[in-house]
Amino acid sequence: ERGRWGVSNHINIFEDVLYALRQFVESDKALNTKEIGYRLNVSHRTAQRISKSLHESGWLDCKEINRNRLYLPADKAKQLFGASI
Repeated sequence: ERGRWGVSNHINIFEDVLYALRQFVESDKALNTKEIGYRLNVSHRTAQRISKSLHESGWLDCKEINRNRLYLPADKAKQLFGASI
């Protein structure tokens, strides 16, 4: 055990982020945070934080419709998984 910040913890975080990004890339529509929470099996608030972080780091694009934020994969997320741009 290397503690909370050991390499294995970083790998788990990396795998979780990849899994989350794949949900967006494989979706045929933009996702709201309720759908993201369902797909990732996390609370609505956690889904909001994940989506915001991925958007701010350039992995997701965001559009707002009627005060609802919808997230879709940015080009670099599509490239990561080999999806067409």
